[in-house]
Amino acid sequence: MATFPVLQRSVQRLFDCRVSSWGATASQVCVRWGCWVTRDVRRRQTVAKHAPKRLRLKSIAECRLLPEELRQRAARELHEMPRDGSITRIRNRCVLTGRPRGVLTDFRLCRHAFRRLADSSQLPGITRSSW
Repeated sequence: MATFPVLQRSVQRLFDCRVSSWGATASQVCVRWGCWVTRDVRRRQTVAKHAPKRLRLKSIAECRLLPEELRQRAARELHEMPRDGSITRIRNRCVLTGRPRGVLTDFRLCRHAFRRLADSSQLPGITRSSW
């Protein structure tokens, strides 16, 4: 079975984005932020688990050079996999507030938390512009 290092790194980055930065599991996160963040953590875990198989099945199902029967079987297996295993179901959220909108991806913070931390000089290398 061939491994895809680029896929593994991207899945690992998605998983690390939420869980390992706080050292929390899905049940511990629920206490801090709420139900939506817990769902996002579970989705990231499911994506990390199913990503290699999902990629193989998807590439088989879309390849026009393969026999139709094989492509249909791959599509059927892909359909039977959990929906939360798809990478598009993941929502970027702020690591401090859990806010889903206005998230700066480089910092994984929403615009409100980013501004508050930048104003108090708690983000290294970030200064307010003045001209």
